[in-house]
Amino acid sequence: MNSVQIYSPDKFGFYQFENYFNFNDEVFSKIDTKKEPNIPLKDLYELRCRQIRNSYDYVVLFYSGGADSHNILMNWLNSGCKLDEVATIWSYDATRDKDSYSDAEQSHVAIPLIKELQKTHNFNFRLIDLYLFLR
Repeated sequence: MNSVQIYSPDKFGFYQFENYFNFNDEVFSKIDTKKEPNIPLKDLYELRCRQIRNSYDYVVLFYSGGADSHNILMNWLNSGCKLDEVATIWSYDATRDKDSYSDAEQSHVAIPLIKELQKTHNFNFRLIDLYLFLR
């Protein structure tokens, strides 16, 4: 399998003429998105977890409890790669209501699941209160 290399010095993209946002278009335009990769998605997730793990001394996954972050968390743990920390952001100090629109998913999904996963997986958990952080 060929790996995609981002050659731009600004791998996070940049603005061009008339506010066109170029997000590594030169690299991604060469990929045929209509052709399925010849490797299962699960293996691609594991490969990416290993690439990240091998590139950094300390890996933090921001987890909201939503479907996307849950998928990444579970694939990371199933890959066997060490995950150093899981962090969840909420704004409880501002609302004092764990059932508020902004905190319900964290209160009822993210935090309970993380506490359960910590029984079988070794990672730190950090709960970041956005309200306190922005003060």
